[in-house]
This record gives sequence, structure tokens and C-alpha cells, in this order.
Amino acid sequence: MDPILDAHTIAAIQRQRQMGLGWRWDGLGNWTTGAIFAKLRELGIDTDSERFADQAKQARNCSTLRESWKQGNERFDLWDDFPLLATEELWHRKCCKRQVRNALPVRASSLAPEQATTNFKRSSH
Repeated sequence: MDPILDAHTIAAIQRQRQMGLGWRWDGLGNWTTGAIFAKLRELGIDTDSERFADQAKQARNCSTLRESWKQGNERFDLWDDFPLLATEELWHRKCCKRQVRNALPVRASSLAPEQATTNFKRSSH
């Protein structure tokens, strides 16, 4: 199946945006760092701005850090992808920017609005 967004998917994205879940498609680029950490804590992930750098250094890459956050904290709701996107966004902001930029898929937030609604291919996590 072609992963290009159809009208049904675009409508679903718009509904999620209206529910405050637009980050699932648009990424977290427009969230403040503080808001990301607050949501992570709300979701039960033990991190904050001061400890993130140490956690990232110990993990050495996004994938390992994501997995450590995921252990014992599985979610099966509309917020289940948030820690995954948060790891990438915070890593990008606080750690090895060049390395992460090359490893991450394109996010809808990095596309022009018309691209985000017509030809954005969502990556699988």
C-alpha cells in the first residue's frame, strides 16, 4: 500500500490535532523543552532537564535511551509514541545534533504545510 496520505488519513490527523494529539504527526518541534519533560513525568518517565544529559550519555544513543524509558512503562493508548518522539527531540536539542539529524526520519513539522497534508510518509517506530 502506498504510504502517501489519503483524504481519510488527513481527516484523522486533523481530528487528532483538535484533540491535542497533533504531535503524533507534527513532531514535538513546537513544544518547549519544559513541556516535553512535564509530559514525560506525567507519563511516568523519570527524567528532567538536569538528568537527561546523564541518561543520554549513559545510553550513548537514542534507541538505547528509548528502550530504557520503555521498560516497565509500556503504554497502549494515544500517548504511547510520545516517549519515542520525546527522546529524539530532546536528544536533538541537548546532545549530538549532527549525529541525530542524520539518523532521524523526516517529521511533518519540518515540511511545508502543503507537504505535511499531501505527501508526508509517517515512519514506523
